[in-house]
Amino acid sequence: MKEFKGTKSKWEIVGKYYPNQDEYREVISDGKIICRVHTENFQKAIKKEEAEYNAKIIEIAPELLESLQDLMSSIGGGDKFCKHDFCCNCAWDKANKTINKVIP
Repeated sequence: MKEFKGTKSKWEIVGKYYPNQDEYREVISDGKIICRVHTENFQKAIKKEEAEYNAKIIEIAPELLESLQDLMSSIGGGDKFCKHDFCCNCAWDKANKTINKVIP
C-alpha cells in the first residue's frame, strides 16, 4: 500500500474570531496551519455553517484516506489492517465511522 506523504500527526480544527472583521477556522497539526477556511464575514466567503463542514472534512482527510486504503485492501485481498483471518466487517465499520464524523 502506498504511504501518505503529507502531515501524519493528528489534524484538528481551531477557531479564530475577529468581531466585525474576519472569522475563520484553521486546521492545524502540531501547532502548524494546514489550511484556513474563512466564513461569511470575509470578502466573498461562504456561509459559516458551510465553512464548518468544509473544515471538518479537511480535518479528517487523513482518516478518510486510511479508511479507503483499508477498505481497498479488504476487498482486493491485500493485507488487512485488522489482521483477522476470516471475512469481517472491520474495514466497513471503520469507513462508516469516518464518514459519520462529517455527515452525522
